[in-house]
Amino acid sequence: MSGAGLVVERVSHRFGPRLVLDAVSLTVAPGEVVCLLGPSGSGKSTLLRIVAGLESLQEGAISIGGTLVAGPDVQVPPERRGVGLMFQDFALFPHLSVIQNVMFGLTDLAQAERRERAKTALTRVAMDAFADMYPHTLSGGEQQRVALARALAPRPRVMLLDEPFSGLDTGTRDRVRREAIKLLRETGTPTLLVTHDPEEAMRTASHIVLMREGRIEQDGSPRDLYHHPRTAFCAKFLGETNSVPGIVRGGIVETSVGKVSANGFAEGAAVDVLVRPEAIRLTATDGVGQENEGADATVVDLRELGPATLMELGVDGVERPVVARVALTEPLAEGSRVRVRLDRDRVFVFPRETS
Repeated sequence: MSGAGLVVERVSHRFGPRLVLDAVSLTVAPGEVVCLLGPSGSGKSTLLRIVAGLESLQEGAISIGGTLVAGPDVQVPPERRGVGLMFQDFALFPHLSVIQNVMFGLTDLAQAERRERAKTALTRVAMDAFADMYPHTLSGGEQQRVALARALAPRPRVMLLDEPFSGLDTGTRDRVRREAIKLLRETGTPTLLVTHDPEEAMRTASHIVLMREGRIEQDGSPRDLYHHPRTAFCAKFLGETNSVPGIVRGGIVETSVGKVSANGFAEGAAVDVLVRPEAIRLTATDGVGQENEGADATVVDLRELGPATLMELGVDGVERPVVARVALTEPLAEGSRVRVRLDRDRVFVFPRETS
């Protein structure tokens, strides 16, 4: 696969008076998987449909493989864009066999070549042994592999995936998703994946574009967004957080769970300190407050999650229980007293949100 992949330049779109995309730009290089992540209504699927040509471009420009397919006075139809599509609904034809489903979109080839191309695509997804079977005889994971083979058979210049794995059970979803993404990278196919699931985005993408109300909130590697969020929305969307209010005093925010750097906020500023559950560090205590940094807490609830324990802690001065995810060296029970400290690398300070 060669060429420039997918380039989206300042795409804006309205449904009536409502602005659903606002000057969105992104690039997907050959062999790269970029994830459009965000809540429902953030514009992810609309952008995907515009790239595919299923929705007419209103403002901006889109290029695939170095060719302009949508822009001022340009609107290449979907079938001529070289786009592969996969949706949550596999959309396999029930009256056609597996190989006939994969052959369906290869209309520009001779019959023998169509069949050979379809067999090659099925082999890539380890479904060649199922070529003469029908969709209703396959499991959900097998149907998804067939859908992937059908999308890859025309050798698309870009692959567009809209929540394609969300209809599968957890074990099957992880396996099929891993196999599909590995194959797309091996074939060098630029891939744009839409999901509302942060974990899926972090597991699959080399680059995440986080959307909010039609705009890009933040983009970067999964590590960048998780460990260096630029907004409270990004920090909260990428993972669970505890929100603790505080006031900046002398460059420091002193909260009920510890002191953190104010990161340049003005003296007296009201801020929210967002603490990831894994940023909580615990030590046993006899319940008597200690002079060193931290706070005493009571274990309100705990659940074993294999290598880690998810705990809810009652901390004085914090309205809601603080959620911690820790690897315990000694067992604890509800009602135990512990000392809470912070890993400052997983703590973020943002302006106080007002309701």
